[in-house]
Amino acid sequence: MKKLQGAQSYVYNIMDKLAPVREARAQKDDNWEEWGLEEVVENLQKYTDRNRLPDTHTPSNEVEKPVANQ
Repeated sequence: MKKLQGAQSYVYNIMDKLAPVREARAQKDDNWEEWGLEEVVENLQKYTDRNRLPDTHTPSNEVEKPVANQ
């Protein structure tokens, strides 16, 4: 039971570190302070699905490996 309570305390730390995300998610649910760890994960997944980061893996930043003599 103590592990569950410990995990629940991480919810506040996670939400505190994600200030812009927290505000966006809190606008969607007035009861965000009652979320458990599972709800935080679900809501972060929804947020990242809707707000994708740009793809930084492009050919311009690939490092070419030298070709070995055959």
